Formats: sequence, C-alpha cells, structure tokens
Amino acid sequence: MSLPKWPPNLSEDELAELKLQGATYALSHGFCYLPVVVNGQTPPSVPAAAIHAPFALFPTPFPRILFDHAKSLQQVYNVLYARVASDEEFLDGILSADTGVGRVDTFVGDLWRIWKELRTEGLIQPLQLGIFRSDYLLHDTPEGPGLKQVEFNTISASFGALSQGVDGLHRFLLSSTGYFQCSDIINKENLPSNDTLEQIVQGLVQAHKAYLSPDSPPHIALDPSTLNSNIRILFVVQPNERNVFDQRFLEYELLERHGIHVIRRTFDELETQAVLQESDGSRKLLVSNKTSSNPIEISVVYYRAGYTPTDFPSSKQFETRKKLERSRAIKCPSIALQLAGSKKVQAVLSKPGVVESFLLMDKWDRAARDTNPHSFCAKDVDSLRESWMDMWGLEEEGGIERAKERAMNLVLKPQREGGGNNVYKAAILPFLETLSDKEKEAWIAMELIRVPAVLALALPRRPLRQHLLIQEIGNKRSKEVVLTSNYGHRLPSNFWTESTVPSSEIHRRERYTTETRLVLPVGMNQVHVDSVSEKAVRRRYKGPKTISYDSTLPRVKMASASASTSGSQQPTATQKLANKALERRLTNQLYEDEFKDEYNHVWWSATYIAVFLDSTKTQRQVTIGWCIRPHCSKQHAHEEAANCALKILDADPTIDGRVPSTQ
Repeated sequence: MSLPKWPPNLSEDELAELKLQGATYALSHGFCYLPVVVNGQTPPSVPAAAIHAPFALFPTPFPRILFDHAKSLQQVYNVLYARVASDEEFLDGILSADTGVGRVDTFVGDLWRIWKELRTEGLIQPLQLGIFRSDYLLHDTPEGPGLKQVEFNTISASFGALSQGVDGLHRFLLSSTGYFQCSDIINKENLPSNDTLEQIVQGLVQAHKAYLSPDSPPHIALDPSTLNSNIRILFVVQPNERNVFDQRFLEYELLERHGIHVIRRTFDELETQAVLQESDGSRKLLVSNKTSSNPIEISVVYYRAGYTPTDFPSSKQFETRKKLERSRAIKCPSIALQLAGSKKVQAVLSKPGVVESFLLMDKWDRAARDTNPHSFCAKDVDSLRESWMDMWGLEEEGGIERAKERAMNLVLKPQREGGGNNVYKAAILPFLETLSDKEKEAWIAMELIRVPAVLALALPRRPLRQHLLIQEIGNKRSKEVVLTSNYGHRLPSNFWTESTVPSSEIHRRERYTTETRLVLPVGMNQVHVDSVSEKAVRRRYKGPKTISYDSTLPRVKMASASASTSGSQQPTATQKLANKALERRLTNQLYEDEFKDEYNHVWWSATYIAVFLDSTKTQRQVTIGWCIRPHCSKQHAHEEAANCALKILDADPTIDGRVPSTQ
C-alpha cells in the first residue's frame, strides 16, 4: 500500500483557475478566520474583514483501509475515555495535586483541586457531554503506512465546521473544473462524506434536551415551538478569537434547525455576569442578558476556551470555572473529562493491563448493558494498542535513560493543549538537563511518528506554492452519558517543516500558515519570512518550526572559533561548526534573541550568518543556520542552529572563503 505521487501536474493556467475558484468559494462559504491584528491594535468590536483559512487545492490521498480503520476505532475510544472520566480513583492517582502530576503542573493541580472540592460538596449534575477528536497520522513502515494516534482531545476540539467546509470546497472544484482530468483517483466515489457540523450540533441538542427533560428518551426529536427560548446554550470563548466562524456555524445550525439560542461569553465576562440560583438548591446557571433585564438560564456549557493556562491569568478565572462546574448545566466537557484527555493519562493507558481494565472488566460490561450495549473483546483492545506509539513517563524507572538513548526518535510532551509546547529530537538532551526530579513527572516521552511526506498545492493568502504535506486525520464524535455517536472527520493538508514530527496540535497551528511563506531549499526544509521586522516575526510566528530572518536581529556577536574538547567528550555542534568555519575561512555571526509569545511561552531564537570573500573577492553574507524554540535555553538554541548550519554547509560547497588557486 503506497501513496501516489502528489500533486498531479497542471499547467499554470489550470492552477490559476483552481486558485481563483477555491479562494472565492472559501470566502463565499465562510471558510474564514478574522485577520491578524497588527501593531498591538485592539480588534474592532464588529468585524469588518475576514481572510480565508489555508487549504489544499487538491484533496489529500489517504489509504481507504486506514480511513475506515480510524472510524472503526472511534466507538472504542469514545467509551474508553467516558469510563476513564468516571473513574475518580484512577484519575486521582495520576493527576492529584497531592501525589500526582498536579504537584508539579499547577494548571492541572488547580483544575484537580476544583474537581475534588466539588466532589466533596456533591455534584448536582450527573450528566456530561463530550465532543471528542482523536488525531492520527500515517506512520511509515517497511510494510507500508500504518495508522498511529497523536493524541485524544476532550476539550475545545475545533475545526469541525471548517473541515466540513473544505470537503464542500473540494467537491465544488471537482464539479466545476473536474480538476482538469489530471488524476483518475479524484472522483466523487473517493471523497468521503463529511457531516461533522451537523453531528456536533446533534450532540449539543441532545444535551440541551436532557437538561430540559432528564427522564425523556434522548432519541425523541425536539419540537422547536415548545422550547423555552430563555434557556440557552453557553459558548465559553477566548477574547479576540480569530477562529470565530468555526464556532458561529454551530450557533447558526442550532438556531436555524433546532430553535436553540446560543450566547457567547469569556471567562472575564462570566465573572460578573454569571450567578447560581442557590435559594432553591437548584444551582441553575443564570447569565445576565445584554439586551434584557431577565437573566438567561443555561442548559449546556460548551467550552471553546479553558484548555490552556493563558485562559486563567489569575485566580478569578479559576473561580469562574468552579462556578460553572457547580451549576446544574451540563458541561462539555466536565473537569473530569478534560483531565481524562491529559497526555499523562494517555501514557498510563498504554501500560500493560490498564486499558484492558476499562474495556474488558465485568463491572464495565454490566454498566454498559444498563445503558448502551458496549461490550468489547480482546481484538478491540489489540486494535487500540496497535494505534499507539511507544510512550512512557519520564519519572518512571529508567524513563530518563530511555529518553536519552532514543532522543532523536522522540518527542517530549507536557500536559498542555493548544500547540507550541513539545520538545523534539535534538532539543531533548539539553532540555532533560534542565528538569528537576519533580518536574519530570509532568512530561511524557513518545516515539515519533514517521510520516510519509508528499507535496501538495496549498493556498494560504500568499502566492500559491508547494509545501511539504503531513497527512493527519481527526475523527470527531459526541458523547453523552446515555447516547454515543461516531461521526465526522477532518483530513486537512497540514504543513510542517520536519516530516518526522508528529504534530500533536497541528489543527491549531494550521492557522499560522496564512502568515508565512514556506519554501524547500536544497538539503532541508525551512520556513522563510520575507522582509518583515523581528517584531512582526514574533507576532506572526507561533509554531515550533525553524525560521530564517531576512531582517537584522538586534543582538549580534561573533561565533567562537575555538573547537577544543577535553578528554573523550564528543565535540558539540557549535564546536564542529567553528572547526568547519576555520576550514572554509568563514566568519560566523550569531544573532540571538529571547522573547515571549501571546501564550506566555518563552522562546529563544538563534541564527548563524556566514561572512566570507568569494572567488571574485566580493564579500558575501549567507544565512546558514537558524532555530526558534520554546522551552529551551540559549545554549540549546545555539546547538540546534549550529546543527542546521552544518547541514547547509555540507549541502552547499559554494559557501567557502578559500579563493580557488589560479595555477
């Protein structure tokens, strides 16, 4: 089973027509983001412009057997995580702020403490709604590509509506242009239907109905004419959200097809606008109405925020989350479901016998027969385990040693969502030296997924270019305690600079490809930003890709020419680069900087510039190495930039200051 050469060949005129048709379709159908706000300006309260989201002009080839396999796994995953969230003792043992990850990770610890306090008080709402997304990548093996899970998302699983939109876009391009008959495999039979938007909404509708009529069967259709329009669904959102259209489509579907109103509030707004009705013991969640004196009763709290520490800059936001969790409203997700989706839980489930205890034990079979007929066998468990890469906690016995030995084939992950948090390959060894024994408990190591890379034609807002394509599939489904459904997919074209990196948050990083121009130079992959200031680079660039600056960085120093080593210690990349610079008569200039992004992550950037006289005695300056990384020290950035520079110098012999002999 091999992937076809991609994309098919088209003439410039044909590509131009696809580009025009695709861009106008995207803008006409709301396949959009709000534009980036520049120079620290405050976004307008009423949007006046939009940009289309990045998309691939061609649908992505994906093995049908693996696509079907991914769908077949979802019901198992769905039930597994529902049961994990129901096992308080299991989650306490892993994430407790007293004995687990919560001791080290304050964000996890704060959420866990709220959950524990509410359990002690008594949770008033037994129902919870899960809208999950399981992310997979193709894994390259000698036998052909296989399917491996990157992660399981239990909160704010985004791009459901936009993924359905890109399915419509590809179908439109097929109908309008036939893709100029460039490939036999691009046909309607090979385009799987995608109804993610409708099915996510169905999950919200069922939760809303369960709130209104807890004892009624979930499959009974709602009559919009009988609904109380003052009982609404609450979307908890981030301020200045650019991905607002992906959320608004859910809101429009709820109102137009089901007669259910939605209100949107941030945590800061809910701090003052949300109250619980405590007088009668009901704990109804009431939110101030901006256009009426009557407060709005909330049936479902749907979180599109709350998955990252930056959503909780102070204790006030945690108090608001606690207020919402105490309420009678059905949460999507509850804190328990959110904690169940942590990376540490994913690693523990992969240990021998753990997942079996959730899927094969008699206690779960009996519970399943009482609600849903979900009984599983050893074959189901084997299929689940085959979708996992090897992973373990760094605090485990021998965990650090294994990570050091296999660093170039690993990624380290903390308990975070939203992207830009992982540590990869060459950065792992120096990063491990910075961790205390206590901090190691907050990180897991995962074997890298070896992704087969093909080229795809992508359409960001800049000119059409070829990009390295990483194929990722995300299956979505909604889960309610008395109803489970499996639906939808997103098979985006994800652009990444290193084909072996499993992008655990790639669905969020996609938005940033609209701000950069990706190119593929000889010998390696890089991100290249044209003629922008360093401030603009910081503002626009939010993913752990390598980056090359055309502009001059503020801090500059000459790289050391010393490459001496002591004893049997292996020379560092910086020392090797110094040796090579001496050999080729290059003067290396090292530009460096430290900064924080909008998520308050600390980044170090390092760029090597080679200065030399070429054969015509003309001075040349060539960027030969670069790195931009979160969670690392200045020295780590220098090392990675030096490794990059060594590859460039090996690939390009013209970067040489030795004047050729004329004899």
